[in-house]
Amino acid sequence: MKLLTFSKNDCIFKVMKPIVEYSDFRKYMRDFYEERKRCSAFSWREFSKIAGFSSSSYMKVVCDGLSKLSRIGVERTGMAMGLVGFEMEYFRAMVEYGQAESEEKKMAAYNNMLAIAKVHKVRVLEGELFKFYETWQNPVVRELAPLMPGATPGEMAKMFYPEVSAAEVREYKNSSDAQNTPSHQSVPIIALLAGSRQQEIKDNLPAMLEAVKPYEADYQIILAGAPGIEPGYYVPFIEGRK
Repeated sequence: MKLLTFSKNDCIFKVMKPIVEYSDFRKYMRDFYEERKRCSAFSWREFSKIAGFSSSSYMKVVCDGLSKLSRIGVERTGMAMGLVGFEMEYFRAMVEYGQAESEEKKMAAYNNMLAIAKVHKVRVLEGELFKFYETWQNPVVRELAPLMPGATPGEMAKMFYPEVSAAEVREYKNSSDAQNTPSHQSVPIIALLAGSRQQEIKDNLPAMLEAVKPYEADYQIILAGAPGIEPGYYVPFIEGRK
């Protein structure tokens, strides 16, 4: 299950790396903040507020390494970033790894991160396909190409976070064309638009999720997040679904 959120000014969100490619939870939080800020008037104050912290600068203090996340703080922060399912599990493990006070605890958390990543990453690939998926940029270029027909490498590069150069996009695009790998667009999509207000979502989404259950194996289920509705609001409805 994917949650796509849209800003009020219809900003096109850049593609962040999958969470399982991070090992530093502070880096992941900062990348999330920078991406939200790029597309809206997002601030550290708002980030802290939606995570339920009274201090307006708490999220920045954590990202700067000047404070730690408590156990409940981890849950609040993950919900504020819209993390559910294995992504939330991985974030918990990443925080444990980053805040561990002993090598033993650090190693245990790191092994947990590896185990979660192993279970939820793409199938094992061989030969040239492995090389294609070895970097996250290749599949991203493959997905962007049909969404940006006629776009130059420079225009496509602007959609990436972290940033890449136009030359790198050109190289990745050549690699994608050479592999002729199928886009996600070859997988049929069912988009769920449950409403623009909380009450509408509450009334509609449970029935919609139940209705698409028989199709989850063969379709990519996309939940469109409404402007002004925080990703965390959807968490109780989609908890445990992928």
